[in-house]
Amino acid sequence: MATQTPQLFLTNSYWTEFRAEILQVFQKENYFAYLLDQTFFHPQTNQQPYDKGLINGFEVTEVVKIEGAVLHVTKERVENDAIVFCEIDWDFRYFLMKQHSASHLLSCLVPNKFKKTVLHKVFPEWFSLFLAEKISQKEIDLMLEKANGFVSKNLKIETYFGTKCTVEGKIKGMDPSCETGPNRIVEIENLGKEVCYGTHVNETSEIGTILFDSCLTLPDGTFKINFSLEKQGETC
Repeated sequence: MATQTPQLFLTNSYWTEFRAEILQVFQKENYFAYLLDQTFFHPQTNQQPYDKGLINGFEVTEVVKIEGAVLHVTKERVENDAIVFCEIDWDFRYFLMKQHSASHLLSCLVPNKFKKTVLHKVFPEWFSLFLAEKISQKEIDLMLEKANGFVSKNLKIETYFGTKCTVEGKIKGMDPSCETGPNRIVEIENLGKEVCYGTHVNETSEIGTILFDSCLTLPDGTFKINFSLEKQGETC
């Protein structure tokens, strides 16, 4: 599939309604997959779940990316419409944006020896950091205290594109060649930069209170720490 779908959420994660042209329709059993000329839907990745939403009022049950092409799956067929109206489920999208931003914030605060290798992943209800080895509960608590302190400071979170030769400083995940890219960079004011293609909020104050959930050592020795966000109306 040679088509490269423009992923408009990369420049604006807050946009929730758009129109698009259907380029192709694929059917498998009782499901239909739509290739659009552009999209604000974030597809399923290893780091973040796909966006929920509607296409012409029909529920989007999955969003997948195949060789650069983003397919939007529904159980119903959109009949005879070349141009469709699409809506992002804002509550779900915004919650993922806050969680993803929180995972970047905590990644900036892990012990120094893990900063280059720490991984993070967002799930529908929580998010996780993955470290090469176990750290103490005291170290986790300190990270969390610092993170929630930075949430209250309302730091800017910016996204922009660049290459190794156009952006200053060390950036985790940056392509080592100046000839490839550009990479999409997420920067938290005065804390750190990382290449990432997910959705994020614009300021740390939008994240809300970050809570520790649990931790465990995986069979391969990786240390997984699970966090969640305090939902509106909840108290500790």
